[in-house]
Amino acid sequence: MTESGQQDQAMPTKPTNEFVLGWPILLASIVGVYASLATLPFYAVQNLFGPLKEAFGWSRTDVSMAVTLMGLGNLLSSYVAGAVTDRFGSRPVALVSGLLLALCLFLLTLNDGNLQQFWLTYFIMTIVAAGTLPLTYTRTINQWFDKSRGLALGLTLLGTSFGAITLPIFYKMGIDAFGWKGVFYVALGIVLVLWLPIFLALFKDRSVAHQAQAALTATGMTLGESVRTATFWKMGIAFFFVTFAMSGIAVHIVAMMKDNGLSGAQAAQIASLIGVSILVARLAVGYLIDKFHAPPIAAACFAIPAIGCYLLMGGGHGPAVLAVILVGVALGAELDLIAFFTSRYFGMKNYGKIYGWQYVFYTLGAGISPLAFGIVYDKLGSYDQVLIASSVGLVLAGVLMLSLPKYQRTETAGA
Repeated sequence: MTESGQQDQAMPTKPTNEFVLGWPILLASIVGVYASLATLPFYAVQNLFGPLKEAFGWSRTDVSMAVTLMGLGNLLSSYVAGAVTDRFGSRPVALVSGLLLALCLFLLTLNDGNLQQFWLTYFIMTIVAAGTLPLTYTRTINQWFDKSRGLALGLTLLGTSFGAITLPIFYKMGIDAFGWKGVFYVALGIVLVLWLPIFLALFKDRSVAHQAQAALTATGMTLGESVRTATFWKMGIAFFFVTFAMSGIAVHIVAMMKDNGLSGAQAAQIASLIGVSILVARLAVGYLIDKFHAPPIAAACFAIPAIGCYLLMGGGHGPAVLAVILVGVALGAELDLIAFFTSRYFGMKNYGKIYGWQYVFYTLGAGISPLAFGIVYDKLGSYDQVLIASSVGLVLAGVLMLSLPKYQRTETAGA
């Protein structure tokens, strides 16, 4: 099937008020993303530096290696998770992966100071729990929502924003009560007590609930067909550029602001605005891409934050606040747009596989950028050069978004 053919193909109709029919799926998906591999183990590492140093003498580099191994695991498992989800559906894949995530979290509590075992458990967890990543939930959201797809995706991915806001607080409570193991007790409780009952009660694939509309998930390009389109590569390269810039900045932003003369308290306070900016951006972008052609909106969300790179090269409190807000806009928009564009340009037949490969671009940028930012600073004593490179990448990402073709606005009407 050609790219234009996919965009023009008519699809079966859906109810007008999608939120009335799909709210249980949406709620389960928000909780699923909140209790996923993308949030629970990641934010655990951020809260374990002090406790693990006190317990076992592990350095920050030792503990941080777990995040690097998560990135490597994501590179290896994202496509496989997508392919398995396409084959068996989101519900069984997410259920099995969620239970395996819980098992790995429990195994982490049994560690007696073996650093290599800690690393290995994190790596294995990233492989076996890949089915809890957003690709699984966004696949089902795309099945249930058409005209309101952008907003529904934005709401779903608020799970990561809620994680950024609440997990550090919950993890601190766990540490106060049980020491370093309390982090994983809390994460395990979130999976088994919060996610599991809500998932079992509310989450289901569209094709299972409505067999008459099963044809909806059987249309779209194959992975091979999508890879042969310019759109696939424009998307992937743009997402890599954006993630490289934003992930590096997100990790180093407090240090950048302190280099510019702000106190540690001021820098931390300003950096906390990222979570708020991400939350607002996800809702706003989701709403806008349902109403208007999405590529220009994506271009603005990616290119305008390039200004933030220059603001971080020198400036006081005001420029830092604006820079953080702009960074949050790009971070908040990207995952929503990966899911939205994948469904609109390539259809749902092989959504998991195609999304999985787009997620590889995302993971690659996120994995190498914090290290690259650190190396540049260690070598040159400044972040300026890597910030300039990041700003160029953001502008190029915006240009790539503007070059994307038109797509069918909904699956119930022509473009």
